[in-house]
Amino acid sequence: MIAAVLLICCSFLNALAQQQTYKDLPHDLPSHYGVIGVDAVDHSESVLLTRVYPDGPAEAAGLQPGDRIVAVNTYRILSTDALSQYVQSIQPGNSALVTFERDGKQAQRSVAVTDVGDLYKFMRSQDQRPLPTARRHLQWTDTGSQIEELVSNWAQTYGATPALNSLREALHRETKRYGADARLSDIHFLLNNPLKTVQATDYMASGLNRAQTIGDYLHLAGHQLDVEPQHIKPVPLPAPLTVDKLLAVLTHTTAQVDSAFMYLTPPERQQLVDSIPFLLAHLVRHGRLDRGTRSEYETCQTALRLAKRVDLQPLFRGAKTLEQLVSILSTPSALHYPQASFETPNGLSGPLIYARKTLLGWILIGSKEANFYGRDDILCIIELGGDDIYAMAPRPNVRLYIDYGGDDHYLSAGGSAVGGIEFLIDYKGDDVYTGDSITQGSSFCGIGLLWDATGHDQYTGQRLAQGCAFFGAGLLVDGAGNDVYSLGHRGQGLGGMMGWGLLADLGGEDFYSADHQAPSAYGLEGEYAGWAQGVGFGFRGQGSGGIGILYDRDGNDRYQAGEFSQGVGYFFALGILYDRVGDDAYRGRRYAQGTSAHQAIGVLYDGRGNDRYRAKTAAGQGAGWDASIGLLRDRAGNDLYRAGHLSQGAAAMNSWGLLVDEQGQDRYEALSGQGLGGSVKYWGGREAQNLGGLIDTGDQPDQYNQTGRGDEHTVYSPGIGLFLDH
Repeated sequence: MIAAVLLICCSFLNALAQQQTYKDLPHDLPSHYGVIGVDAVDHSESVLLTRVYPDGPAEAAGLQPGDRIVAVNTYRILSTDALSQYVQSIQPGNSALVTFERDGKQAQRSVAVTDVGDLYKFMRSQDQRPLPTARRHLQWTDTGSQIEELVSNWAQTYGATPALNSLREALHRETKRYGADARLSDIHFLLNNPLKTVQATDYMASGLNRAQTIGDYLHLAGHQLDVEPQHIKPVPLPAPLTVDKLLAVLTHTTAQVDSAFMYLTPPERQQLVDSIPFLLAHLVRHGRLDRGTRSEYETCQTALRLAKRVDLQPLFRGAKTLEQLVSILSTPSALHYPQASFETPNGLSGPLIYARKTLLGWILIGSKEANFYGRDDILCIIELGGDDIYAMAPRPNVRLYIDYGGDDHYLSAGGSAVGGIEFLIDYKGDDVYTGDSITQGSSFCGIGLLWDATGHDQYTGQRLAQGCAFFGAGLLVDGAGNDVYSLGHRGQGLGGMMGWGLLADLGGEDFYSADHQAPSAYGLEGEYAGWAQGVGFGFRGQGSGGIGILYDRDGNDRYQAGEFSQGVGYFFALGILYDRVGDDAYRGRRYAQGTSAHQAIGVLYDGRGNDRYRAKTAAGQGAGWDASIGLLRDRAGNDLYRAGHLSQGAAAMNSWGLLVDEQGQDRYEALSGQGLGGSVKYWGGREAQNLGGLIDTGDQPDQYNQTGRGDEHTVYSPGIGLFLDH
């Protein structure tokens, strides 16, 4: 009887829903941060749900992907824009009656409306440790840059200072909204002080220009990961260096790695190491961690919780010790080993000089002839020369291998670490590096270093490679030679959550490619994703991103990459592409060349040379979107800029976007932009001004294709847009 009554009631409600006449949305809806936790696409004058956020209000109410929303409360919903505008107009804490269609039948659910920050509960549920105030931040606040002074003076002239202050306040509020989980202090400071990005870039560039040794780069990494490496004191190393003493140093380094995981039980540590491949594969497949099944989502969440408990300080202490060991082994004669008989381990071929099995793994010394190394349980290789092949997977502990000469081929790993420290040092030869994921100077919960001193080298990776890091540091440093870096997507200087990823090439004419492999993030035919070449990347809604840097010191270089590449930040992260000198060519797609999206900072900094910049579709060449900072800065040269919409110093959705060219005779072509301030109202309810600026301070004649732009012109536009050529 009760079941029959319930059935009748449900049928009655469905009938009412089908008979209901809905109104059109009113104009000028109020702005709040109301969300229900769904993604959708337009579908036949309705909205089709493509994703329901785990632990969000829509999921709690029973909505599912595939449901077709036709109305909310008394208003018809004809598009995703209409759904966003109406839901965000509802004060968080209230509810909305959602009418939807499933399997040809209409139904209604009452769905709570929440704040966008509360939707990402994972970020707020973590231990919120105070961010350190670095000494360098205090230095940045002492003085202003020329660009900062120009913008400030311009704002006073046009009465725009209050609008700029409102923008600063909006960014400040946004940095608090999500929670500062895993936030790095440099990123936090710049999001609250946007115009200090120019000074910060100069500071970071000077550090990269001065760096000469492994220790110098580790020092930079530690600083920007808030580890304070100056507190890490060197460990006295024994001399002369024997195999026994070598083993003692590696044992000490292993103990440092173990202490980094002291806040995890042995089963938790193993669980973390085992789950890392799944988490990274999920990221590559979906682009975000909160997609896929609930089981997949929970596996990723567990991995992140465990990774956040890893202490980076002992990892840097261990890496410092290993760096000292490498400095001693700069010549093969530094290591003394006994003349003793031994058996060549399985999985190896070619003549060995010495082999010893230890509790930590094999110690091997290879001859100057060709050798093959195919065991994963190798602790240390000292290879005297020859054209060698290395085929070893990363190991969750410590590994060191040094190759003094020969044209070598490195398969799979290559100075990469998963839950440990791994150094690969190659001093000479035209080498080939081939790998899939977490390879070629990359890491997850560790420190991975690939240092190739000289030679014309080829680097080929699929994803998450070539200076890529999460929860640690990943460094690929190439000293000299004309090199080729080929990647599918996600790498070439990528800093993920609590990560510092660096690809540094110190000389030669190089080619960097990360294009034509992964499908477009926007489903655009003929377009491709990149996420490469100086990218800071956060797990949107799950945790703040890190710092990714591509640094090229010298040479005429070529850069080609897909969407989100070439100095790009995404979700509380910092991405930098810094090319110091040379006539360079940059080709990118959407979000390229000093751009950012979703509370992040992206910088492309070119020092000198006659450069060519090409960015397809939209958002490129000093563009900011959604409470972000984008900067393209070219110090000198006769340059050519070509871009699509919202480019060349353009900003929208409460952001800063600046293109600054300081010297040279330049040409600018864009479909829209060139000092443009775009929309000031974001779907999440935030409303503030923008700063889109194109500033050319050179005294030579320039060319512009946008109306009103020209030499000796100053243009102010709403929103705020600044064009300044003088």
